[in-house]
Amino acid sequence: MTKLELLEIIRNGESSYTEFKLDSISPNELAEVFVGFANSDGGKVLLGLDDNGDIIGITKDKIEEWVINICRNNCEPGIIPLVETVEVEPAKKVMVVTIPRGLGSVYKTNRGRWRIRVGSTTREASTEELARLFQQRGMVHFDIAPVPKVGFGQLDMRRVRYYWEVIRKIKLDEVETKLEDL
Repeated sequence: MTKLELLEIIRNGESSYTEFKLDSISPNELAEVFVGFANSDGGKVLLGLDDNGDIIGITKDKIEEWVINICRNNCEPGIIPLVETVEVEPAKKVMVVTIPRGLGSVYKTNRGRWRIRVGSTTREASTEELARLFQQRGMVHFDIAPVPKVGFGQLDMRRVRYYWEVIRKIKLDEVETKLEDL
């Protein structure tokens, strides 16, 4: 990322895809922001800025290692970010941590906090939002979920027989005989 691109992002302010943080933030708080982005559409965390977008700069040594460790140890499953450092002014650097949208997982912190991004905030996901996330990520399979208060008498046996005999190529009479033998 170039200095001009970074300054444009800063000028636009915090949004659904951008968060400003000082590098004095606690690892647990930063993990919540990372998880929120991963559970939403992804985004960028700019480290070295205050909430107003004023450039303070990075003050922490080995900050890239620190960020990677948070993504790996404080987020479940671990997140693989893109990390870039941009020098904005002499002796003032900003770290841009790009968090991708999670594709096959729903993320939580190592403290069990499920977060999502809503506008320019990161907040706790509601039960309904979590259910939607699990469904969107293909982690809920309704075809194997039990249906309460439904018994065999409510099944359409023509469809059951069609499935087993035409699709699976197994004669139900043979299955019933084998079951009786057990």
